[in-house]
Amino acid sequence: MGTAWNKLKTVMRGQARVSMERLVDANDMLLLDQQLYETEHALRDARRQLARLKAEQKRNRERSEQLTRQQEHYEAGARQAMAHEEEGLALDIGQRLAELEAQQARLEQQGVSLGQQENEFQRFIQQAAEQLRSLRHEQSMARTQEALFGQAEVPSRSEEHTSELQSHATSR
Repeated sequence: MGTAWNKLKTVMRGQARVSMERLVDANDMLLLDQQLYETEHALRDARRQLARLKAEQKRNRERSEQLTRQQEHYEAGARQAMAHEEEGLALDIGQRLAELEAQQARLEQQGVSLGQQENEFQRFIQQAAEQLRSLRHEQSMARTQEALFGQAEVPSRSEEHTSELQSHATSR
């Protein structure tokens, strides 16, 4: 009796597995289409964020140039004040120059950080574009196989990379 019962349990597990595999196979194209959609969305978001980052870098550079011009103006004023022996004015101008130099240093640090972020986005966009090409190729192959044989066999792939791309794009 135990052997028949074990065989029955084994048959039931096998039927459940086959049923589950059929369900997964039936949804392979849907899963692939969803991965493609999510990768395209992540790539689009990353490109938008990169554009915003570049705009911020441009504003940073413009502000830095403006600060440099102000520093030059104040330095000339300090020299004139010293030439006219107005030490109080020269001291006030010197304090303003120190503030401008501190702002300039902060902008330079920001520039370095923005440059690093830009490099990260460039690498991410390259990875996402490669993933997208791969998914489109798989989709094309699966659709061709489906047209020829009536059933698409999508190569089993990990969804981790697509979710990683999507989470990276939304984390910025």
